[in-house]
Amino acid sequence: LGDLDLNSSPRRERRFPNVFRLEESTDSDDSRHPEVPRVTPPGELHTSLSHARRGPVTPVLERGSERTGRNRTVECEPSSSSALLRQGPGTTTHTARSLWCVASILWALTCVHVSAETLTETSSSRADSLQTLPTYQLTPIPVTADRVTPELKLRESPGQTSYLDVQPFQLQITNTATILDQLPGLHIQNFGSIGHVATASIRGTSASQVSVYLDGVPLSRAGAGLMNLAELPFAGIHHIEVYRGFAPSTLPGSSMGGAINLVTSPGRPSAPATVADPTVRVQSAVRLGAGSLDTRRFGFSHELQGMNWEALIVADALQSDGDFEFFNDNKTDRNPADDNVAVRQNNWLRSRELLARFASPLHNTRLTISNQWVDRKEGLAGRYEYQATSARVEMQHNLTNVQLQLPKVGDDRLLTSLRFFYDWRRDTFSDPAGEISLGLQDNKDTTTNFGTQLFLESRLPVLQSVTALANARQEVFDPGRPAAPEQEVQQSRSLVEIALGNRWSTATGRLAFLGTLRWTQENDHFTGDLQSAFSAPQSQTANRQFLEPHVGVRMRLLPGVFAEASYGEYHRTPTFLELFGESGSVAGNSALDPEEGTNRDIGVEWSARHRAVQW
Repeated sequence: LGDLDLNSSPRRERRFPNVFRLEESTDSDDSRHPEVPRVTPPGELHTSLSHARRGPVTPVLERGSERTGRNRTVECEPSSSSALLRQGPGTTTHTARSLWCVASILWALTCVHVSAETLTETSSSRADSLQTLPTYQLTPIPVTADRVTPELKLRESPGQTSYLDVQPFQLQITNTATILDQLPGLHIQNFGSIGHVATASIRGTSASQVSVYLDGVPLSRAGAGLMNLAELPFAGIHHIEVYRGFAPSTLPGSSMGGAINLVTSPGRPSAPATVADPTVRVQSAVRLGAGSLDTRRFGFSHELQGMNWEALIVADALQSDGDFEFFNDNKTDRNPADDNVAVRQNNWLRSRELLARFASPLHNTRLTISNQWVDRKEGLAGRYEYQATSARVEMQHNLTNVQLQLPKVGDDRLLTSLRFFYDWRRDTFSDPAGEISLGLQDNKDTTTNFGTQLFLESRLPVLQSVTALANARQEVFDPGRPAAPEQEVQQSRSLVEIALGNRWSTATGRLAFLGTLRWTQENDHFTGDLQSAFSAPQSQTANRQFLEPHVGVRMRLLPGVFAEASYGEYHRTPTFLELFGESGSVAGNSALDPEEGTNRDIGVEWSARHRAVQW
């Protein structure tokens, strides 16, 4: 329409690609509306358009001299040569332009209306045909399998392992060291009654070679290296995992003599609140116990579960006087005159534990925050022939653990978890009368261990999974010696560790292979001088690197009968006490090399439902 310029001269020449015909009638019936145009029928328009394809067209505008009884026509005719635009006197160019616009709009609306009606009829006919299709109801197909529990996952490990459920022991007056003593291949050495010093040895290794974890966070200290199992929490523990040789890549550090992992209560996700029933689930328990030697225990737990969150609080208190009777010969075997039945003195114990945990979704992630607090005080009785009356030790331990389960990616094939932990511990040794140590002692040692862990697991479609663990942490030992300020020398150790693992199994599960490669770098920093006459020259810093492979194989020989074999290389770094000493009482040697060892084992396991036997 824009190519039609009616404001030009009467002889102005214009070319048009299409043909349109508009007629204006001024008969007596329409005399009141002489300017209303009439659009030619679609057939005539189609004929004109078909005729126009044979060549270029030229619009011609004609108007009669008389206004009544005559027709005014605007038409476009095909022409092989240029045609002229002729315009009669008194022509209104705006009216002609309006006629062109109105005709085009009416024709477009007519086409849209017809298309809409056709589409509606087609959709209705398709909907009617779908409603007439037959409906089939399939028979339900039940699929049953054993739930993948922590115990089942532990049994599938290629090494020799043990799973210990702590829940049946929660109603007893006991501790972690006592219940671990019933496991095969694990020896617990107790130095006193319940709650006093206890160490663990796996397959004859030393206690310093056994690594101890709480929810995957290492508890073994670089200061002394010896872990007292009696100091481990007990009330909030759900189960204990023991690895006698092959330790998984999910546990940081090198476990030369095996590993013990304490796992706190995971909650009860089997009956959470739902959308239909959003009521918060509440479960509480109270435990009371009493025994000989004025032993008492009080425990309390309170658990809340919402639709997608949970909170848990566990508190426990244990105390005992430990004043048992024993035969005392005063260390004189040949003099029975001084023999008597004595009562053990200064053997009391006071222990308190508190576990708080909260888990909730956070921006497409799963956030879990837990805090474990342990406060222990106990008296030191000393030697039986000369009992102490005032010596005592105290320990306060606080472990904060924050874990993020990131969203699964790649069709739920990549699992990612990020952990931050902060471990603070204070050990106090008081001997105001010098009954046990040489001289008066009032020591307060503080150990701080903090770090982060990143764990990735990719489940590949060829019946294998690839795991990666990146661990970075730093431990700082700050001794407090008010009586000997020269011994207050800070010692620290930083560690960076990367472990890559690959697990592959056949489609039938008959054969499973697990391989791990662990790289570790350790840096020791020491300031000051604790050198004595018996100490070797001491260095301030030391850097070490280790590359250790671990391999395990598990094969099913018969239904429920498996053959297992594993191989691994491990190391143990000397402790701060062994490296730097303690100004005379312990002579340190910073030139000590780390212990290195190889672990090989082979065995057969028979497992059935709820029972297992290993050789």
